[in-house]
Amino acid sequence: MIVKLKTPQCSIAQHRSKIFALCSLLFFLLISCDQPTNDSGITVPQDFTPPPAPPLPTSAHIRITDEAGLRAIDTSSANRKGYYELANDITVSSWTPLGTASAPFAGALDGGNHTITITSGSGGLFAYTKEATIWNLKIAGAITASGGTIQVGGIAGNANWTHITGCVSSAAITVSASGHNSAAGGIVGFMRNNAMIRACSASGGVTLQSSGSSLALMLYAGGVAGYAGTGAAGDGSSGCLIIKSQFFPLSGGAVSASGGYPYSGGIVGYNYATACVAECFSGGAVTAEGENLPYAGGIAGYNSRAALITDAYSTATVNATATSKQALAGGVSGANGANGIITRCYAGGAVTATIKGDGAADAGGSLGVPTAANAGGIAGAVYYEAPALEYCAALNSSVTAADSASGGTRNAYRIAGRVDGTLTNNIAHSAMLLTGGANSDRTPNGQDGADATAQRTQSTFTALGWDFSSVWKMAGEYPVLNWQ
Repeated sequence: MIVKLKTPQCSIAQHRSKIFALCSLLFFLLISCDQPTNDSGITVPQDFTPPPAPPLPTSAHIRITDEAGLRAIDTSSANRKGYYELANDITVSSWTPLGTASAPFAGALDGGNHTITITSGSGGLFAYTKEATIWNLKIAGAITASGGTIQVGGIAGNANWTHITGCVSSAAITVSASGHNSAAGGIVGFMRNNAMIRACSASGGVTLQSSGSSLALMLYAGGVAGYAGTGAAGDGSSGCLIIKSQFFPLSGGAVSASGGYPYSGGIVGYNYATACVAECFSGGAVTAEGENLPYAGGIAGYNSRAALITDAYSTATVNATATSKQALAGGVSGANGANGIITRCYAGGAVTATIKGDGAADAGGSLGVPTAANAGGIAGAVYYEAPALEYCAALNSSVTAADSASGGTRNAYRIAGRVDGTLTNNIAHSAMLLTGGANSDRTPNGQDGADATAQRTQSTFTALGWDFSSVWKMAGEYPVLNWQ
């Protein structure tokens, strides 16, 4: 099967710069929202039910004009359940995020398109939110945090049944953590239990690091959210949604997780337990580095447990590096496992997985096979309990698997490095540079996908079942999302 495509190496960069220079100017105008009342009208993928909206407070609106007004939110239970409007831009310093695990923010905040600039402190605007609604807010500055288990985001560190809409963060986020389930994200660190991020943008870059190397030290870094899914203890909460959002650093920003057991994704580090990423985009760079099983993906570090990634694309360069065990990297997801689904997505960035010691590297690769390097343009691995990768296009310039381990093997594939699940009707750039291992299965359902060469048109993607009436549109030679 031959599908016509044009060589993307030079034109994708030119296309990206034109489209996203315009997006950076218009994005906030396009996403600004009136008061949210009911999110049941969101158009989401088939078989995914949108999270129900938290109840809005019925109390009188309180206008916030300065730092003291912000801090007053956290002075009583009643205040944490209030309805607030930001009246102007505010700059804060020595900032302590609002809310705690036992006393979260549970009200509503209308940012009014104003900016809160955090110049110093220990986190983003909120530490904990629950049954909260936040919209039309901008966050800027530099956000840093350190300690044991740390969960930090520009808007919220831990968001439980919280809906965040039309928000923008340009804050650079840097976290040093020594505790399990640490998470950092441009908008939210750790989101769970019907939390939703809609029409949001992050551009400042996210860095999450730890000096530990234990497999029990799981770290999640994402351009929009570090983690989306159930609670830390697998409490059964689920239904998280990230929709029509983007990570696009304007000045060399990146998403990076290092140390411990790191998951790094352009949109979300770990997409888990029926969580959904839909109609999202990422650019820039995504890296994961550690001794044990680093996962890096243009959209998600890991997509698992019936989680879904649909109608999304990434032009990010993706790198995963391990000193032992395995490294997994993919243009869309580092790995797709346990009934996870990736559908109608494409990737355009270079993908690399590297092992610097004894172990296994998976760039688009695998998990659970020692001393092997696997590479692929869409997913690092499609493995464990019937996951599926379908109707995707690997338009990457290159995919590389490098393994310095003695006796190690390297496998570079255009779609997925290791496959124990199902691949269905995928295509790949025929001139993609593959380094490491062999490739030969150039069929729609194979690890290399069907060849895609020559002229790219809308029909190339409609043949894969992509919706160009309400989801996608062509911009030059590449599809972009309708909201862009």
